[in-house]
Amino acid sequence: SSHLTGNLLTGLNMESQILYLALEVLNIELNDATSKVIIENTHNGETKLTTSGGEDLVEVLATAGPTHIRTGLDRDIVSIQSIGAMMTVRTGSSSDVVNVGSLAPKTGGLLDGFQGPLSVDGELGDDQLNLDDSGDRSQNIGHLTSSVLTGLGVSDDITYFVEELNIDLGTARDVFNIQSSHIGETNLTTSTGKDT
Repeated sequence: SSHLTGNLLTGLNMESQILYLALEVLNIELNDATSKVIIENTHNGETKLTTSGGEDLVEVLATAGPTHIRTGLDRDIVSIQSIGAMMTVRTGSSSDVVNVGSLAPKTGGLLDGFQGPLSVDGELGDDQLNLDDSGDRSQNIGHLTSSVLTGLGVSDDITYFVEELNIDLGTARDVFNIQSSHIGETNLTTSTGKDT
C-alpha cells in the first residue's frame, strides 16, 4: 500500500520516499494496477489523487487542505473518516462505493469529524454512498434534499450524486427531515432512540 502524510509520500513501488514541502498543489496519478492508498493527512495546499484502472482502495483518515479524488474504470472503494477542508470525490465509470464515517469502511462511527464540504459524484455506473453516524450517542438534527445532506454533526454539507444513498443514524433521539430525495434508492436506518 501507499501512504501519504502532510509532507511525505511512501509506497507506489518506490525504493525510497518523497519528502515534499511548501507546495501549493500536489498531484498524484496512479497506473492501471490495483492500488491501495492511505491518506493519513495532507498538506495545507491542494492535493489531487487520480487512480486509473484496477479495483483501487482509497482510505482517507484526515485532511488539512482541499483534496480531490478521482477514481478510474474499475470498481473502486473510497472510505473517508474525517476531513479538515473541502473534498471532492468522483468515481468514474464503474459501480463504486464511498463510505463516510469516523470508522469507515467499518460501521459504528460518527460524522462529527467532517469540518468542510464534501461532494461525492458517482458519475457512471451504479454507485453507493454510505453515511455512518450509528455510533453517535448525542442528539442530532439532519436535513436531506435530492442532492444535499446537512446536520448530523457535519459542519458544512455533503453533496451527493449517486444511485444509492444509505444513512445510519445514532442511538439518541434524532430528528431527520426529508425535504426531497433523489431518483435513486434512499435507505434511512434509525437506531434505539425515539427518532422523528
